[in-house]
Amino acid sequence: MRSFERTKRVESLLKEAISEVLLFSVSDPRLQGVVVTRVFVTKDLSLCRVYFRHYTLTRDEVMEGFQACKGFLRREVGHKVRLLRIPDLEFFYDDLPDKVSEIEALLEKVKDA
Repeated sequence: MRSFERTKRVESLLKEAISEVLLFSVSDPRLQGVVVTRVFVTKDLSLCRVYFRHYTLTRDEVMEGFQACKGFLRREVGHKVRLLRIPDLEFFYDDLPDKVSEIEALLEKVKDA
């Protein structure tokens, strides 16, 4: 149970730190306006999966921006979060809201039929 609590606490800290770095420290225009929606870390805290949304650029454009700034992001997050080792960062487009909209549309169709 304690490990779960620590993992959740670290996820929250990392989400806040990554969002702050993206907002105030990154100058890459591809990452302007990125919203970090979810962050998951592995039990051993070696990997951090960052889920994001961007409402004007394509997924690929934003992914290129993240790949270009990955080392900088990790280093800056390391300055903000006190962890023995900062996890590797992996970035994923968060398509959950799109899937929710699709399911809601299907349910609406069934309801109207």
